[in-house]
Amino acid sequence: MEKICRDLEGTVQLLAVSGTRFVSQWDAAALHRAFRWARYCQELHARFHTDTEARRTLEGALRLANARLGGVFGQCRDLEFADLARCEFLLCSNLMQNPALHQSAIRLFLDGSGPAFPYLEELIGYKAATGLLAHAWESEEDQGFHDPAVATQGRILRGRLDDLMLHHDSERRSVDLLDSILQECKGERRQVAYILAAALLSGKSKDDDGRAQEVIADWLQRDRDLLQTFCRVLPVSSITQVVKVSTKFREAYRDVLKSWAHTLKYDINEGQWVQTSEQAVSFGDLVDHFRSLLCASPSLKKETDKVLMEMKAADGDFEVRGLSVSSDVLTELKNNAI
Repeated sequence: MEKICRDLEGTVQLLAVSGTRFVSQWDAAALHRAFRWARYCQELHARFHTDTEARRTLEGALRLANARLGGVFGQCRDLEFADLARCEFLLCSNLMQNPALHQSAIRLFLDGSGPAFPYLEELIGYKAATGLLAHAWESEEDQGFHDPAVATQGRILRGRLDDLMLHHDSERRSVDLLDSILQECKGERRQVAYILAAALLSGKSKDDDGRAQEVIADWLQRDRDLLQTFCRVLPVSSITQVVKVSTKFREAYRDVLKSWAHTLKYDINEGQWVQTSEQAVSFGDLVDHFRSLLCASPSLKKETDKVLMEMKAADGDFEVRGLSVSSDVLTELKNNAI
């Protein structure tokens, strides 16, 4: 027990150092050793958390270690016995938010077999962490996402979803993960929309079967407000890219465009279509969405032309301006043909 008490003092020191500039000297090997030590502490918690006498002794050792090291490391958080159960996560959290960590060590976080990978999903909402990781990516096309933190959040999310696809209960696990991201972002739907788009557009691995993308599309359709936000706030070009990679999203997007069209009303005095809902877009923006689809590919052009003609027929197949928004969209697209 005396040795274990000394080990706990080493744990307090490890977590304290992980938040300081000294981690700049850690390479990948040192990082692996740190995580092995953290796992050892989790094993100690599992072994002794139900042993009242042993736990009391270990809690005392932690209090002494916290007191001794507090004066050395300043504002570091006291480590409690219950924290040992999540020692790996605490280590990961400290390192992810420490700009002193060397890039060679950071890349370990991005490795699907690395010790920190299982905890990344809990840190997706931490901008400081994802900002740090963003500097470790090699230069790649950003698909229109200029905030490196958002691009990194999306890439981490996609990696976790791809990993979850290997489990028999992948759907439940994936929904739980996506729900947790919405919660971590505190309901900031615009931020969530950009993270999801970055995940959908992140590079595919050779073994990728597209299931992760369809999971995201399915989850988006469960929250109508989030789906509307996704389609409204993202650049039209980015949405078109998502349409190309996800069949399920393509179908949901068409429904959103139709619903937006139905919210527009023609103002006779102004001589134009006006919005009647904050969740919708203007007539000009609606035209831009359809134009982007028409320019995307021959197959999408054919599908989009068909959708517009169906919408026009459903409206009464009018040709007079102001009677059918779909007819006026078609006229605008024809008059300003690409």
